[in-house]
Amino acid sequence: MSLAMSDLQDRSEAPADMAAEYALGVLTGAERREAERRMREDGGFASSVLWWENRLAPLFGAIRPAEAPADVWERVSEDIDRIARVSATYRGTLANRAERPAPARGLAGVSPIWRTIAGASSLLAVASLAALAIMIPPGGQGLGTAPQATLADGALTASLASDTGLVYFTVVVDLDSRTATLVPVDGIAEAGRVPELWLIENDAPAPRSLGVITGDRPLRVRLDTGGEAASAGATLAISLEPEGGSPTGSPTGPVVASGSLDRI
Repeated sequence: MSLAMSDLQDRSEAPADMAAEYALGVLTGAERREAERRMREDGGFASSVLWWENRLAPLFGAIRPAEAPADVWERVSEDIDRIARVSATYRGTLANRAERPAPARGLAGVSPIWRTIAGASSLLAVASLAALAIMIPPGGQGLGTAPQATLADGALTASLASDTGLVYFTVVVDLDSRTATLVPVDGIAEAGRVPELWLIENDAPAPRSLGVITGDRPLRVRLDTGGEAASAGATLAISLEPEGGSPTGSPTGPVVASGSLDRI
């Protein structure tokens, strides 16, 4: 079967765009889950996906296979073993966490909403363990293999979630490099606004901006810019700000997600 450009341009009788995007594999996060739900519940939509898969098959067939590096499976196995060890360590701390008293530090200079966020301890951080197998090169331009060092010796983890429990990012902080790797789980967007990341130390007078972030790819953020690096018990939070970030250096928009940094 041949695929002409005119076949793609003539959309008058073609199925919906989402079906085509699903067949191409470009949907992510909530959009991909919505497409999969529609495939289960809507026979017409499932047929549309199949139509596009058949239509695009010649393109996929023309792609030359790329041979993986010889040591890729060895690295995957090492990553799985490391995650299993870290998971066991983390599970062992969960029972103690409920009995551990909160640090007796003041936040008198912080507004009530930020005090509430900083005082909330999230058990959703377990989900962050998935990010331990990912290392983002400087600048957040791509994915690579995880470092061979044992992250449990110098790492913090958090899940940045809404007050309804919807997780937007999982976070792993490497204390040695003072960087946080953020892996998006669900989309976070609002017309005319951008997500800005904030660090709230328990003894800090106010949240400190870590910059405007994006939710469409993993990224790495420096934590010691303009202050000391994060420590266990600190909180990361996301607010929605005007284009370019907060004009005041403090949060001005709604807080849509937050999570406490805990040792793995």
